[in-house]
Order: sequence, then C-alpha cells, then structure tokens
Amino acid sequence: MSKAERPHEAKSPAGKSASAIIVFIVIVAACITADLISKHYAFDALINKPNQSVTVVDGVLKFNLSTNPGIVFGIRAPPWSVLAATALAVVAVIVLFATSTRRQRLLHIALAMVLAGAMGNAYDRLFSKVTFPGDLAPRVGQVRDFIEVHINWFHWPTFNVADILLVVGVGLILVESIRDTIRHRRGN
Repeated sequence: MSKAERPHEAKSPAGKSASAIIVFIVIVAACITADLISKHYAFDALINKPNQSVTVVDGVLKFNLSTNPGIVFGIRAPPWSVLAATALAVVAVIVLFATSTRRQRLLHIALAMVLAGAMGNAYDRLFSKVTFPGDLAPRVGQVRDFIEVHINWFHWPTFNVADILLVVGVGLILVESIRDTIRHRRGN
C-alpha cells in the first residue's frame, strides 16, 4: 500500500472495518463480563456477612453492598425513562462508533467502555433480584453497587465496575475530542 492511500484508509469508517468491529465487540464483551462477574462475586460473598461489607484498604476502600433504584448518585427517575435513556445511549454509541474512522482507536475503546457500562447497569435493572437479610421481598430493578471509597473527609457514593467504565469512557471521549480539536486547529 502506498503512502498516498493511507490518508484515505485513515478516513474509512470503523463500521466498515471488520477488525475495528471485532476489537470493539471484544472490549464490550470483556467489560460487561468484568462488571457482571464482579457484582455476582461481591454479592455472593457478602450478602450474609454482618453489615454486608469488608475493608479492602483500611480507611480508603471498602466493599459494601447496596442497591440503587435511581440513576447516578441515587437520583430517582421512572424505570421506563432510565431504560429509554439507556437505549438511546446504546444507539448513540453504536452510531458514533460506526461513523468514526477506523484509526480512532482511543475513541473506540472509550465508546466500548460506555456501551458496556450502560449495558451492565441495564442488565441489573432488568434482571437482578437482591434480597438482603431482613428484606420482606427482593429488590428488583435496582443496580447492584459495592465499591465504596473514603479518603479523609471525602466519601464517594457506592458504585460498581459499570460506573467506572462509564466515567472512564466519557473521560476518554473528552480527551479524544480535545485531541481532535487540537489536530484540526493545527491543520492535521
């Protein structure tokens, strides 16, 4: 392949590149698997433990079981609106991936992380049932959270691997967007 063909190749859409699609799907599948397995093992190991928690790093990191019936930070929203927003996000991520260039690997990784995070939490909303000791009925339609961070006075609300994927994925999208803006301003 000559150097003259490479710029055209770089602009070809990821949605038409078998290798880009395969890598995207593998990352999504690995991330969803990591989220669902981590939730399963955390809840399985701690559900009958007093206080449903265990200290991982004293004063910093603890696994503490909880469920979230709302959206981010526990903000309440009707279940149909959360699932509708998730479906729209999934479609947007797929469209962004398909229309990006096949060389935008960082963007592809970020989009895969966002998609996996959204799907991991959507899975919980649709299929998980958690019954804590003393509950009269299982908690249905709630996201399973278990990671708790404390640093001095700072306490972050309990979260899960899907939440990490969403935050890191969005952060990487912002980084890629800034890099893309800089490249365009320089004329590259």
